[in-house]
Amino acid sequence: MTPFFLQRGKFCCLSFPHIIMFMLLILFSWLLACNSDESSTGVANTPDTTSQFSANDFQVATDCQSCHPVHYQEWSGSMHAYAAKDPVMAALNLKGQLAYVNSLDQDCVGCHTPIGSRAGETPWGEFNYDSLSAVAKEGIGCDLCHSISSVSAIQNSSILLSPGDVKYGSMKDFMSNDFHKSEYHPLYENSAYCGSCHDIVTRTDLALETTFSEWQAGGLSQTGKTCQQCHMPTYTGPAALGGPDRTVHSHAFIGVDVALIDHPQQAEQAVLVAELLRSALTVTLNTPSSVIAGDSATVTVDMLNDKTGHDVPSGATFLRQMWIHITVHDGTGNLIYESGQLDVNNDLMNENSSFPERDNDLYLVQSKLYRADGIQTLLTWEAHSMITNGIKAGETKRATYKFAVPTGTLGPLTVDAVLSYRMFPPHVIRDLALDSLLPIPVFEMANKTQTITIQ
Repeated sequence: MTPFFLQRGKFCCLSFPHIIMFMLLILFSWLLACNSDESSTGVANTPDTTSQFSANDFQVATDCQSCHPVHYQEWSGSMHAYAAKDPVMAALNLKGQLAYVNSLDQDCVGCHTPIGSRAGETPWGEFNYDSLSAVAKEGIGCDLCHSISSVSAIQNSSILLSPGDVKYGSMKDFMSNDFHKSEYHPLYENSAYCGSCHDIVTRTDLALETTFSEWQAGGLSQTGKTCQQCHMPTYTGPAALGGPDRTVHSHAFIGVDVALIDHPQQAEQAVLVAELLRSALTVTLNTPSSVIAGDSATVTVDMLNDKTGHDVPSGATFLRQMWIHITVHDGTGNLIYESGQLDVNNDLMNENSSFPERDNDLYLVQSKLYRADGIQTLLTWEAHSMITNGIKAGETKRATYKFAVPTGTLGPLTVDAVLSYRMFPPHVIRDLALDSLLPIPVFEMANKTQTITIQ
């Protein structure tokens, strides 16, 4: 048999002579690593060699709660705490593994429960959240994050873990305590720390999620503003009970996703997500001052990404949807034009709608995945290419709408444009037989209104 050596995200086949050469290279690389230092950011120059651990090597988050109750409360409602119990992840994980038997082994769970994956708790097959140890159920928990000693690659959870008595962080003036030692680590102030999980490359070498790469290519990376500064905003308070007031970071890790099943602080998280989305772009609705009845009118919506350090949307852009719902009403309230409306299943009226009517003017920001044969797919394990249309940092995109103004129309016309966002299209959730999660929350990112007089 041809032996297989597993590297995160890839399989490679080696003949026996190559195995000997491979082992010698590993030994040589290890000797070099023993005599070389990592960069000041803690980003290693060698590929990730995932270590195996036991769940007992890590502390559960409730052990941290007694000294850090505020940070624990913030984290417990976060998407990091939700990662392992996310039903959409579990369903997609199973669908992919059934499509490719004994493959795609840790592709989802390697990021959603790194401790469970590395402790051998997530074998190939149906993901069973209930069978996980307590610390693996936490998804991205306290001791996982504060045990990261370096990053070996900016993708696919390529983190190197050093669990034990020392907990790493960004503070330089820790107070001593009897529970654990604390150590400043420059990696915790560096965006590479976040990028190690928030860039994803598939087994077909497709850059599937590129949030870190987008930030690196955008303007904010040049200013020195990091992921942590936006997604872990600071406030004044004690880092631990009995400690002095200082500048500390929120551990709510606000992004653009919300829990779809029971999860702590869902209402509070939804408010924070809505605030973040409303501050993502500058949106302008441009209309003519007047139009002649019996003629046509053209209106535009400009979306400027002047507030976000990466593309909008970012992350799983092949699932996320951002679109414009625009309506035009005459002076009596009659609707004379609309685009961006939802069908009765709450799907947008494009090719994924179950109904024949199509919205030919729909402005939708959502990436498209394609198989090697050029056929579009929503299944990441089939994808070989992706077309994205997100709004890059510093970029303006324009949506243009042209509509007829019937003869005899009474004015003024009222034009309403709403920029909306949701994390999943409903048709995907139905395809996964997760109808109980519907409806998917829709967030309003901007709402603009203009009037046009009728001549």
